[in-house]
Amino acid sequence: VTDTGDSAFPVWGPRELAFARIVPYRGWGAHEIWLVRPDGSGRRLLTKTPPVLLGQGITGLVPVAWSADGDALLAELTNEFGGIPFAVNPRTGSVRRIGDYGYHASANGLSRDGRFVLVSQTSVGLPDRSRIDVIGYSGGRTRLIARASGASWNR
Repeated sequence: VTDTGDSAFPVWGPRELAFARIVPYRGWGAHEIWLVRPDGSGRRLLTKTPPVLLGQGITGLVPVAWSADGDALLAELTNEFGGIPFAVNPRTGSVRRIGDYGYHASANGLSRDGRFVLVSQTSVGLPDRSRIDVIGYSGGRTRLIARASGASWNR
């Protein structure tokens, strides 16, 4: 689907694939989110990671999951500890943080209808503080669903 050797994290959508492409940035690199059709055509940049989000140990936005209708794309801001959840508008490329999660969070999945995000948080050295939450894709109240680490959404 790509032939540049700098792409990773592909995620199937209803009409296209989203993937991360790493580009040079301040000696580190930063992921951008690109879209491509399954036949390899129509490759295009969807969004760059806003520079204000980048810093040491942060590699940028990578796609995680699509809603079934393709109207919602979940991404995470990857760092050395996890990935803070972000919403990416597949039409405009605008980026919005979901919740107030810190660097130890991971965006694990998106409900089929695109309304809810599954997020896990791990407290290094404090396993009793690890948790799995559900939060609205558009934000709102966080709901704790388990005291555990690592989560997966079975569509």
